Amino acid sequence: MKVHIKYANMYVHASVFFMGGKMKKIKAFFRGVKKEAQKTKWLTMKETITYSVVVVVMLVFFAAFFYGLDVLFAFLKGLIN
Repeated sequence: MKVHIKYANMYVHASVFFMGGKMKKIKAFFRGVKKEAQKTKWLTMKETITYSVVVVVMLVFFAAFFYGLDVLFAFLKGLIN
């Protein structure tokens, strides 16, 4: 179904009539995205390595902690039964 709108004594297809505003909004959105991306403070290589090591150490610690709890509860369950 084609929709035509009378604009300035001319009939214009509706998509042509409304497209101008949408394109301006889309362009403005991407300009804003570009400005915000330029404000981003990226980590240095040293910071990235430091934070990665901290994450791995915490991962190993909590894995061992919960494994220890699991073994403890399995042992206590074995004593009850």
